[in-house]
Amino acid sequence: MNNFLSKTIKVFTHTDLDGVGCEIVSKVIFGKESVDCELHNYDTINARIKEFIDSQEYKQYGHIFITDIRVNEEVAELINNTCADVVTLLDHHKTALSLNKYKWARVEIEGDLELTSGTELLLLDTWCTHIKSLNDWVENIKRWDTWLWSTKYNDILPKQLNDLYYLLGREVFVKEALNCINNSRYVKDFILKYKQILDINQRQIEEYIQSKNKSIIKIDRNNYKVGVVFADKHHSELGNELSKLNKDCDYIMIINGNLVSLRTIKDNVDCGRIAETHNGGGHQKAAGFTIDEDKILGFIKNTL
Repeated sequence: MNNFLSKTIKVFTHTDLDGVGCEIVSKVIFGKESVDCELHNYDTINARIKEFIDSQEYKQYGHIFITDIRVNEEVAELINNTCADVVTLLDHHKTALSLNKYKWARVEIEGDLELTSGTELLLLDTWCTHIKSLNDWVENIKRWDTWLWSTKYNDILPKQLNDLYYLLGREVFVKEALNCINNSRYVKDFILKYKQILDINQRQIEEYIQSKNKSIIKIDRNNYKVGVVFADKHHSELGNELSKLNKDCDYIMIINGNLVSLRTIKDNVDCGRIAETHNGGGHQKAAGFTIDEDKILGFIKNTL
């Protein structure tokens, strides 16, 4: 990492709040003008990094971070054989643990006291825990992504932070987050600014959950009872609440175009493993994958 100060930093990260949290952390630490960030899902990350290496684009950067998302074995070997000295992969999903065999990868599910997140791993990896406002943002992002806001802390701020990410969009959210952190403002200050919007949004979420519960389809698949819904927003909260309302279901499958989200509240169901069989990934209770568009078109043609 000796080139940090002389060259731009490249960040490949996930599309959710924890992934964007890594973008925020990197821009606070290295400066927003010194960070080039791309967001990816599991269906695009491997092809993009392979292209990035094959074209030798990686030589333009002082260091490359891959955060909150894993690469497959083929891409991991490519990294290992070409640019391992300038790459750091940081992830906290169980489906990525096999990557720990590489010196440039650090996959940890838990920290010293509780579940960790990609954002927290990046903060710790860069040794920049002295900025109090940044620590506060990282902690709230971690609590949302690990669901500790609900299961341990009974703290609504992380959920509201995630709501604002989707309400404001990535560009505005990152800009405002950087402004808050650099001016020593905490998450609670950011939330207070948008309290009225958040209150209206919460009512809409509750109505949305009730409407989707009425349209749930229950199927039996691979010894599981699955609750299937078609929904284009609020996947984490929707999946969790539908799991509570439909306790006969082992997990909830939320379909949004070619994107599939899996959620469960049961300890004996591993959504991450289910997603991995479809080239996706995630946690035990929250995961996702992408459906090939050809399969969707084939289904439509065979149905109509």
